Amino acid sequence: MSTASASRTRAAAQPRSHRAAPPGTGELAGFGKLVRGIVRRDRLRLAIWLVCVVGVSVASVAAFTDMFETPASAQARAALMATPTGSVFGGPGFGLDNYTAGAMVANEFLLWIDVTVALAAILLMTHMSRAEEEAGRLELVGAAPVGRRAPLAAAFAVVSAEVVVIGLLIGFGCLAYPSLDRLDCLGLGLAVAGTGLAFAGLAALAAQLASTGRGAGALGAAALGVAYLLRAVGDTATLEGESAWASWLSPLGWANRMALFVHSNWWPLALMAAFALLTGAGAWQLAARRDEGAGLLPQRRGRARASRWLRRPVGLVWRLTRASFIGWGLGAVVLALCIAPIMGQIPDYVADNPIMGQAMGVAEGAGADAAITGFSSVMVMFMAALAGALAISVVATLRRDESAGRAALELAEPVSRGRLLAAAWLVACVGGVVVLAVGSGVYAAVLAADPAISAAIFESVVRAGLAYVPAVLALAALTGLLVAALPSWTALIWAVYGFGVLSSWFGGLLGLPEWTRYLSPLSAVDAAPSGLGGWADLAWGNIAAITAVAAAALALGHARFRARDLGG
Repeated sequence: MSTASASRTRAAAQPRSHRAAPPGTGELAGFGKLVRGIVRRDRLRLAIWLVCVVGVSVASVAAFTDMFETPASAQARAALMATPTGSVFGGPGFGLDNYTAGAMVANEFLLWIDVTVALAAILLMTHMSRAEEEAGRLELVGAAPVGRRAPLAAAFAVVSAEVVVIGLLIGFGCLAYPSLDRLDCLGLGLAVAGTGLAFAGLAALAAQLASTGRGAGALGAAALGVAYLLRAVGDTATLEGESAWASWLSPLGWANRMALFVHSNWWPLALMAAFALLTGAGAWQLAARRDEGAGLLPQRRGRARASRWLRRPVGLVWRLTRASFIGWGLGAVVLALCIAPIMGQIPDYVADNPIMGQAMGVAEGAGADAAITGFSSVMVMFMAALAGALAISVVATLRRDESAGRAALELAEPVSRGRLLAAAWLVACVGGVVVLAVGSGVYAAVLAADPAISAAIFESVVRAGLAYVPAVLALAALTGLLVAALPSWTALIWAVYGFGVLSSWFGGLLGLPEWTRYLSPLSAVDAAPSGLGGWADLAWGNIAAITAVAAAALALGHARFRARDLGG
């Protein structure tokens, strides 16, 4: 064998991750083309996240600036935030002694938009890196003169640009409100962008550790949960005058520690930037230490033979999505256990702030039961939003399985397309209803245990929870219809979902026309009154219409999925 032939043989025997780069190329070869390719392929996904997050954020700021007309009403809100529950769902409570609109935005809005942008960064980074590698598309890209780590760098660059643009647009959007300090508005946008960059780096690390897209997403979500828990512990300690060291271990805590519109500490932005650079550099180094298609964490070996339940489409969908059910269910329970105990303070709060009561559907001068019921209807809507998000995500996995080629493997068995789609629908609907029932049930049970709260409120919460069941079913059905008829536009369902949440929470404060509430199943149910009069108070016409929409979407989706080509 010649020397040249021996060299080629040794190079071919080396794992891809340890081969030397071809002459004239480097680790970032093809970076620009990869960025353009990602943007072109995922432009709809990126646009939906951008429009929904920025739109909801700017509308939320408008609600905070317009909700409190007098200092007394603002201080009533501050009294709620000066509780352990307020710190868990808000922040450390900077500026509660003089609760201005800016302090409200920093304490009650910034955390939730940070969580949303962090979740967007995790999902986008997982989709553009590990999920693409799992599907085998990055292997095809690697056959071209592309650097080993260029795909990771391109994905990180696109996600970073997305969260930075979101943050800046939110900051510029806040400039429209004269009651907010201009410089702090810019700081708000930078805090959102910095949090997104931090979690983009964490997601990039997770993509190197996990062997599958679902595993990387689960690691990223777990990191977000730990960050939230550390922040909650630290912020509660701050409220009680104790050490807040736990908050400094969380990127979410760094944003709160900026104390925007109160003390305006800008230096935590340096922590966010350093963390993003550190995690990004860690992902860059780990990417060279693993083989393509494999993660650094060992995969758990499964059984040698699958159970009969797992060999059925329903069992397989459940097995692949059960971690999501557990996560969303625990989130609903934690939310119920944290919020229900402070409901006894709501009547006094509404009496001091009639505008807030009006937004919750409570007339000025209404009794304590009406005030608690109005706020409880919002909490049940929040449970329905969690259940709807779960239902959408489960059905949307069918599109991901189709893109990755797993659906074709399933259909190679004696399984019809209709049965495959029906399995995803069934698991999504049952899981969504269970999450809604568990969250609403725990919330109602905690209320019923309070002797100061009327027992009739328990029935009103149960009634409101049942009223949202058709909305959850409709969201699952509409997702299935998009998967079947317009698979490339499946992400559009999140715009419908986001608008429903926005309209339900802030429709009254923003003065949205009544007809816009019927553009989403969630807000259409919320248009029904939630009084204590009984079942007759529900808008049965709305509920029947939503049920009809769900049934029609099921039928059309089933017919279309059976007719179109797989992967079309």
